[in-house]
Amino acid sequence: MYKSKRTPKEVRGALLGTLLGDSYVTMGNCFGCEQITLSLIAYKADLISHYLGYVPDIKERERQGVVIEGRHVNSRRTFSIRGRHEVFKKFHKKLYKTGTKQLNINLLKFLSPEGIALWLMDDGYMDYKKSSCTRNIRICTDSFDELSHQAIIRYFKEVWCIDSKVYWHKRNKDAEPKPRISFNASNSQKVVCLVYKYMLPEMYYKIDMRYKEKTVQSKRCSDGYREALKYIS
Repeated sequence: MYKSKRTPKEVRGALLGTLLGDSYVTMGNCFGCEQITLSLIAYKADLISHYLGYVPDIKERERQGVVIEGRHVNSRRTFSIRGRHEVFKKFHKKLYKTGTKQLNINLLKFLSPEGIALWLMDDGYMDYKKSSCTRNIRICTDSFDELSHQAIIRYFKEVWCIDSKVYWHKRNKDAEPKPRISFNASNSQKVVCLVYKYMLPEMYYKIDMRYKEKTVQSKRCSDGYREALKYIS
């Protein structure tokens, strides 16, 4: 679970994680995020309060029958936060050098385990591979370019000794494939060990590999993963 007291380094590492996911910063010093999970927005509000000096208000909205560009929109209830601080402009300068959000290894080295957890809570999911009956953690990195994906793979390998690769995801057979970061079963266990203490209970499903008791006790599972499983159970 998240903690209210963090060092400046911990705040920076966690903030970067959510900026890789659903959150954004603007040139005008503004941090923003909108999503459907109230507890996750509250987590982020607590995080940016370290810069703002106060916890920002959480706004709620639900669009019913709204017409946007000729389309009638009905949406689920969403929650959002906004906040302005000079530090957010610095993050924007590092993340949006090309005009869109992209990454390099020097920036990623500021990312912390809490930041990785926030990234997973935003854009991570557990994929089931029927052919081998295994579950792999994947991160939706569709909008990042090739250099960013290379940097992500290098970051996990060099900093955490975790192997990953690019998986090309197709929404349907006619759709253009999009690149996503994927971890095989053994490396997914390593990711779980890295982030589980920072995951919200509502988000445990994103790191739940659904191993049966026999599998958990086998050599397929590391001691670290067993400890993580006890924690989240």
